[in-house]
Amino acid sequence: MKNTFLTDQDRKEIEAKIPSSPIVSLTTTTEGVRISVSDASGTQSQVVRHGDKGDKGDKGDKGDKGATGTAGKDGVDGVDGVGIDNIHLTSTTGKVDTYSIVLTDGTRSTFTVTNGSNGKTPVVGVDYFTEADKASFLEDVIAALPIYNGEAEGV
Repeated sequence: MKNTFLTDQDRKEIEAKIPSSPIVSLTTTTEGVRISVSDASGTQSQVVRHGDKGDKGDKGDKGDKGATGTAGKDGVDGVDGVGIDNIHLTSTTGKVDTYSIVLTDGTRSTFTVTNGSNGKTPVVGVDYFTEADKASFLEDVIAALPIYNGEAEGV
């Protein structure tokens, strides 16, 4: 419905006198929070500065134990694995032993082991020394040391 009592000029003059709603914005800065208010007359800003860090508060009481949650769904069974059913020596030729392996899924395979040569018998005094040998060596070294009767040479 059209207003028939006011002219366009009258309407414009009245609207110019009605203030528009201000626009408020907040912006975080390194100093604090800038609050800006804009309206037909311009923009005004103020920074609300961060305060000093407060003292550490007291430790709070332990909270109540929460309710037990519902049990999760059972997982899907995995595929059965394959293990070793048995291993046995099937033959020996010279220094080579042949072994057979049977797996739990029925798979069969063989492998060989080549044995080394016979070791040698160690010789006392060449390859090793007994505890008695070591004690005897120590006694011989101590007996060979000169006795200085508490005097020091070349000091």
